Amino acid sequence: SYSWYPRSDFENADGPSAYLKTPTSRTYYVTASNAFGCTTIDSVSVKVDDALSVNVGQDAVACIGEAVSLPVTSVHDSLSTFTWTPNNGVWNPVTRTYNIIASTYTTYTVVVRRGSCLGTAQISVTVKPQPDFSCSADTTVCLGNSVNLRATSSQSGIAYRWLINGVPDTTLSDATSSKPRFTSDRK
Repeated sequence: SYSWYPRSDFENADGPSAYLKTPTSRTYYVTASNAFGCTTIDSVSVKVDDALSVNVGQDAVACIGEAVSLPVTSVHDSLSTFTWTPNNGVWNPVTRTYNIIASTYTTYTVVVRRGSCLGTAQISVTVKPQPDFSCSADTTVCLGNSVNLRATSSQSGIAYRWLINGVPDTTLSDATSSKPRFTSDRK
């Protein structure tokens, strides 16, 4: 027969398998007796690890084709491992920060494991379409003359910015208009 101690910590303290009511970090003892009246004792140490609290922050919004980083923002030690799903096949799914290319609305799940403890969190990425527009055809203008440029779209709410090397073009009549006028420099 088997008896587990301290008895108050177990659902059923008798038998070869015993189930702890609420595990606490400590040493538990079991005595085993045989038909000859011999008894022996053994022990097992149980370490209860803190529950893994996993935080990935707020859901994200991205434009289609945009790179998005999904970081685990809660603190974890070097013994923690990370597994992200679904695996998009592009980036490594076993890192603390998962990188994706936004393509469709997706909810990502990260499982953090440290020893036998698990924690999970989810983050959703909402994907918005890129603006659909076109520019007027390439053209040539003589020095000192002007030409109207045009950007058109069937979508409403499009904001335009005409740029040269990443800064607003000051040679245009209005660098935020869909129909600015360009005048070449006079020389």
